[in-house]
Amino acid sequence: MNDVIDAAQAPNRFALTTAADTEIPLGGFRDVKGFFAAQDDAYADFEDATGEPEPRMSFTATGFRPADPSLLSAEGSANPVELGDVYLEILGGGESPIGDYWVGAMTLEGLTPDGTGTFDASLTGWLTSRPDRDAGRLWDLWRSGPPSEKNVWALELPPGRREAWVEVISHCMPKNPRATRRDPGDDVVVMDGRYITDLASFFCAVGEAVNGPGGYFGSSLMGFTDCLRGGWGIDGPFTLVWEDSTTAQNWLARRVERDTGSESYMEMILGCLRHAGNTVVLD
Repeated sequence: MNDVIDAAQAPNRFALTTAADTEIPLGGFRDVKGFFAAQDDAYADFEDATGEPEPRMSFTATGFRPADPSLLSAEGSANPVELGDVYLEILGGGESPIGDYWVGAMTLEGLTPDGTGTFDASLTGWLTSRPDRDAGRLWDLWRSGPPSEKNVWALELPPGRREAWVEVISHCMPKNPRATRRDPGDDVVVMDGRYITDLASFFCAVGEAVNGPGGYFGSSLMGFTDCLRGGWGIDGPFTLVWEDSTTAQNWLARRVERDTGSESYMEMILGCLRHAGNTVVLD
């Protein structure tokens, strides 16, 4: 009995909110199953982009508490409830949102009572990319606040798994900007390059170099180029001091055929920086 009471009173860790101009709460829930399940990599995102939409996902919100009584019509019914475009929000302390995922054309397929006064909600919807299997664990680390020290990503995730950190910082940004306040004329950025052993690692490192621990400065080469145009923690030409650059030079030597010829990832990154008028110092 105590387990039932504890489960019923457990705080929400996630929530659903309509993605319309006026955000309307649809309900909160304790956990989600089948949502954080992908294992993609940053190289594939760049090299194998086909423009095809991701397949429609099915997942379950456990411990769901409907905020809209009309959703209870999905209990025991064969008729699903169309929710439209929805934000699946990650909640931190005080059940306040710390980040979100946009889910298109979400459908509540059904509600099943879980014996604690809440429900298991079966959901389907479209996402622009599949959430990483490690992102759910990282969100748990961020619920009490972003990291206070740099390179936590390198300690928490091995090379080849750091896309999850890039995902969290990119989905956290809308509600938790990490832009560092810079003094006027502060146009030197120092990047710790010791742990840049794949493309995702670069985005982790450059985000923290510009915007501090847990900072964002692009989650793809296109996003990185957008950030270099200004508005993401530093504006105008700057000097990037890339410490331990030989580590990245070795690990980012992978080459890609482009319209302009073959380039390594290291060459593409340096090209993006210099094309935007920035100076790069390779230490």
